[in-house]
Amino acid sequence: MFSKLSAMLQHAAEVTSQMLSPQASPAEEFQLCWRVITDTLSSENESVNSMHCIKSHLDQMIDLLCKEDEQRDQRGMGPCMEFMLRHRILDMLFTSGKSDYPCGMRREVLVILTVLLGRMQQPLIPHVSIHQPIQRLIAVCGENPTSPEAVEEVQFLRTLCLQVQRDSFMADFFIEDRPSTGKKHFLVLEALLRLVNCQDSVVAMKAYECLLLISGMPHSGVVESLVGSSLPTLLASHLQFHFQLIPPSCPSSQILACSAGWGVDYAARGSAFGSTLTWHMDAYLSWLDYCEQFVSCASENLKTSVCDAITEVLLRGSLLSRLTQASEEDLQVSLSVVTRSLQVLISERILRTFVCFLLCSDGQAALQHRLIGLCNHLSDDVCQSALQLFDVLLPLPSVVNSLLFCYWHGEVPANQFLTDEELFKERERLEDAVDRYSTVVPGKLCSCAEVTGESGIELYLLEAHRQVAYYRSISVKWEGESGEEGDASALVWGESPFLSGMTSKLEAILDQVGQLAPSPCPLLTLPPSAL
Repeated sequence: MFSKLSAMLQHAAEVTSQMLSPQASPAEEFQLCWRVITDTLSSENESVNSMHCIKSHLDQMIDLLCKEDEQRDQRGMGPCMEFMLRHRILDMLFTSGKSDYPCGMRREVLVILTVLLGRMQQPLIPHVSIHQPIQRLIAVCGENPTSPEAVEEVQFLRTLCLQVQRDSFMADFFIEDRPSTGKKHFLVLEALLRLVNCQDSVVAMKAYECLLLISGMPHSGVVESLVGSSLPTLLASHLQFHFQLIPPSCPSSQILACSAGWGVDYAARGSAFGSTLTWHMDAYLSWLDYCEQFVSCASENLKTSVCDAITEVLLRGSLLSRLTQASEEDLQVSLSVVTRSLQVLISERILRTFVCFLLCSDGQAALQHRLIGLCNHLSDDVCQSALQLFDVLLPLPSVVNSLLFCYWHGEVPANQFLTDEELFKERERLEDAVDRYSTVVPGKLCSCAEVTGESGIELYLLEAHRQVAYYRSISVKWEGESGEEGDASALVWGESPFLSGMTSKLEAILDQVGQLAPSPCPLLTLPPSAL
């Protein structure tokens, strides 16, 4: 044993002396380093010193390659790179790394490849002796969820994602056509989907960040692989998981005050806030923000796939049953979660997915009527949450059409001018309505009383006349979809369930609690932009 150790030390000393001699060229130093590594690997010595020797010589080889790359002629490659490609050094390193012999070799191979791909200016992946061992290394990444090399694996895959993102043609070297499935498989994507299940939350988060890097790639093979993968369903499942675990005892005020986004602090949120009621709500909003970032840069087919998965898994799979059951606590929490989701969403595509499901998706008319009915629920808390939901929904595009205008059919008669007698009757009806309103609404809720110190009836009348004149001018531009000109029978002014529900709410305004009483009023005061 001692003779073998002395022989190794003597050999290392000879090589070091040769490397330090002024006559040795970079190519010779590179070859000598590789000779030391091969001798150490073949010596079957698994000591810490042998791994340290391999690591130091690999680092020196990488430095020589990088210096050569900086000084090389743009039309060719240097002798060190030629030697590495000709002797298929990466193949031998992968063989040792896969078996992790000596111990720690796998981690070292991942680090070396990450540094090599990240620092070299010339494209390395197109070379057969480069991308073939990289393909085999990708195939073993993420195989073990508890792998001690998970950090190095995700850093290696991130470097590949950056390479592929910069030059999309590089993706061709990592796409396989498998006859068994008839689909294209992107090896990097499959490795990342394995790493998202890593028990180390930081590694899993970095894997999801790598998925963001490749989500917007225009490469058809990558897009096909992303759409056909389990990723869209996986993202929707994260939303569903945290939505279902939001405790029914969580107050609506806390839910509506939650503000969380996808970021580097997400991995630590579990230990820091695991005891709070809103932790799962924060996690839900974090994943919602991730979905927004993913969809914002994804291709059209991938956007559709993610939104369809959210509809099926989250909205139909969990939210629908929560909104149609009788539990007041679940109703209140679900309404508040949806309200907060609509408030924080920026992506038009995901926002439209939520709105279409709630109001105008096929077969979901009963859900729209259910939500409208909740505005008159026996529970004041549920009623307030439902009104808050519609308060957020109404300013959104096409919502007014879904709630009001879709119930009006036919063509508006051409004659929009009123006679003097009709105008006089309209003024009487208007003044009578304002007078009734001023007697019904408590004095402390009258905004004009703060200005005039009295009932403010004159200001209400002026404002009422102004609004009637304004909306009458708008109604002249309305055109129906059918009906002959002048045919009044073709005009059908159907009252929408939403308008009917809000009218019923106003009729019972005196029976409502003080906080709930004024809630329907803003909903019925539609801004011109909503029309």
